[in-house]
Amino acid sequence: MGKRLTTNEETQLLRDTIRQAHEATQALRAAIKEANALSPALVEKFNDLHKREMHQLSNHINAESNRAAAELNIAVEAARQEVIRQLMLADLVLDPDAGVVRVLFNGGRFDDQQPVPYPNHQTPGDTQ
Repeated sequence: MGKRLTTNEETQLLRDTIRQAHEATQALRAAIKEANALSPALVEKFNDLHKREMHQLSNHINAESNRAAAELNIAVEAARQEVIRQLMLADLVLDPDAGVVRVLFNGGRFDDQQPVPYPNHQTPGDTQ
C-alpha cells in the first residue's frame, strides 16, 4: 500500500483539486461564452450557404426543365409532321352501305387496332 498522508498533505491535495476544478469551470464558462458568441454568426453563415445552394439547385432544375421541354418540342413537331405526312398520303373512301367515310393509310384502315406509324420506329417484327 501507499504512504499515508498527513492532515496537512491531505488538506493541500484537496485545495489543489479544488483549484483545478475551479480553473476547469472557468475555462468551461469561457468556452460556453465563446460558443454562444459564435452561434449567431454560424447560423447566419449556414443560412447564406443554404440560400446559395438552393439558388444553384433552382437554376439547375430550370435549365434541365428547359432542355427537356426543347427536346419534347422537337419530338412533338416531328410527330406532328409525320401525322400530317400520313394524312396527306391517306385516301378517304365512302362506304355507302355503312354510311361512313373511312380513312385508308397505305392500304390499311386507321383505327385503334392499328398503331400510328412513327418515324424511325421499328416494331419487334422489323428487327428479326
